[in-house]
Amino acid sequence: MKLKSHGRHFELPIIGFRFAELRLAIDRLVEIHFRDACGNVASLTLEESLTVDKGSHSSEYEGSKPGKSFAPQMLAPLADSLGCTVLHALAQIDGTIRIALSDKTEFSVAPTSGYEGWHFKFTDDCSNSFEVHGATGHLIR
Repeated sequence: MKLKSHGRHFELPIIGFRFAELRLAIDRLVEIHFRDACGNVASLTLEESLTVDKGSHSSEYEGSKPGKSFAPQMLAPLADSLGCTVLHALAQIDGTIRIALSDKTEFSVAPTSGYEGWHFKFTDDCSNSFEVHGATGHLIR
């Protein structure tokens, strides 16, 4: 699979996947994993703050950002969305990633440090893979 152009942005090929795993550890970057029934896997590794919107409530989780604010346990509320289906997934040309789930949760990462803020990797059941990264103001493919 490849990235599909969606205007100036790119649709990530995980629509219909389930939010399958949230990896939180004190000594590694936060990872979010998505899987489908055919064995395709995608992962999102965070290096910046994660913004989570649910209905009219919005929260920013600084704990996903390495450095003094790194506290991955702050992201534990995301576990409430495990098992939900991905409805929408965009890598925006400005480097922001947005993923919407079936429980009306949407999360996003907008790089601000001048470096890569997130890393997305997709691997299908034939071991074909690609990566895309979001940096301040642009995407790296």
